[in-house]
Amino acid sequence: MLRHEGRSACLDPTPGRLKKIADQAITKQAITKDEGIPMEVLDHNTQPLEKWRDGVMTLMRASATVQSKQLCIFDQFCDPGLGAPMHIHAVEEVLEVYEGTAEIYLRNESMIVTANQSVLIPAGARHGFKNVGTGILRVRATLAAAIFEASYDNSNELSRRYVPQDA
Repeated sequence: MLRHEGRSACLDPTPGRLKKIADQAITKQAITKDEGIPMEVLDHNTQPLEKWRDGVMTLMRASATVQSKQLCIFDQFCDPGLGAPMHIHAVEEVLEVYEGTAEIYLRNESMIVTANQSVLIPAGARHGFKNVGTGILRVRATLAAAIFEASYDNSNELSRRYVPQDA
């Protein structure tokens, strides 16, 4: 029995009927979350590179600054021997190496990661990475939050936060 708007209704337990009900619920949920934001093409060729630290440039691809609601995606270009110091985020992160060779640290482990390989970083896990190759390392970070926030082991490290200007 299914209670709906104060009434009882019998469900046809056949898989096709249940799938149809589930599909309708998912569609309704997607429609109610859609805030009518028009489709927009983000031209990353026009987005500026930002120096995050010596030898590390960052291209913020998507975040709350461009109306993203649940993701922060950015590329980092790191000179040999440089990268991201140990830090944590409150959300999951995927680090994907696009070019070069990285040593990625997760808690007390480290692994060598090369082009077309990724590491899933759990929420709250200490991690960092550095370029162990001879050329530029290109890493894409995807975080499960539109606002980038990090807490660094090194208190001298500049914390960054990307939020919309009108927030």
